[in-house]
Amino acid sequence: MDFFTQELKRLLEERLHEEAGVKLECITKANRQSVPALTIRGMQKNVSRVFYVKEYYDRFHDGMALDDIVTEIINAYRQDPNLSNPSILDLGDILLHYEAVKDRLCIRLVNYEHNREYLKGKFYTRFLDLACCLCLFVDRTPSQIVTLTPPREIINQWNIPPETLMQTARKNMVSLLPAQVFLLEDKLRELFQGLEFSQYVNSPDFSTGIDIYVITNDRYHFGSSAVLYENLLRDFADEKGVDELILLPVSLHEMLAVPCTDSILPSFCRMMMEGFAYDPAAPANFLSSQTYIYSRKTNQIDYLLDDGK
Repeated sequence: MDFFTQELKRLLEERLHEEAGVKLECITKANRQSVPALTIRGMQKNVSRVFYVKEYYDRFHDGMALDDIVTEIINAYRQDPNLSNPSILDLGDILLHYEAVKDRLCIRLVNYEHNREYLKGKFYTRFLDLACCLCLFVDRTPSQIVTLTPPREIINQWNIPPETLMQTARKNMVSLLPAQVFLLEDKLRELFQGLEFSQYVNSPDFSTGIDIYVITNDRYHFGSSAVLYENLLRDFADEKGVDELILLPVSLHEMLAVPCTDSILPSFCRMMMEGFAYDPAAPANFLSSQTYIYSRKTNQIDYLLDDGK
């Protein structure tokens, strides 16, 4: 892929030499994902567009001509509305001012041990085996969520206590990325509708007999952080008439919640969680291999201990 990457960069530079600069970078993403990318930044512009190389290498390997790939990338760069979006262009000027950005603060949950490199230079607080990484909500379009992770050194200049930053972010996310809570079973039936085995998922035999709920946000974008939304778990426990919820952190983008009743065995939930164990071959969405429990009494999330408490 190295030759492809260098050739792609060379051709982009030839065609954009008076319009924009092209830079090859290795970008560290969540869960130890280090990926090659080409960033294109217009002359005298303070924002750039990132193109991940592997996506285009796979298409080249499938038969797409290199010139066509170059043309597609250039068209995507020139037509990207974010490069002229005032919400993005103004960030460079307002980032140093807490009052100007505080309503944009939000949180991403990631696994702490799997993201030590990713978290370097970022502002975060620890939460169980996770890290709450502070970022800024920039914009949302029908096809994407635009966020920015400010460097820790900039956030430190705000001189705001960490607990205040995180509390503000939790309140913001309720409106910026509204939570969604729904039965997993209903979602599976919706997804499988019309497929060859849809008759099975619509039969009583498909049900597990246990109500398992998905907690995420309305864009499935780092939706696991929805469990941090103010009063969300407390109100959900009240609605279900239970004192505790077992939480399964199955991915970055959602958690599963099981209302604790007399018929729910913690050992069964742990067995379910083992089905989502870390897969080295597909680590991108990994969040945790732990099982958590939410207490209505304390309004806190903790580890589910071996004795089920």
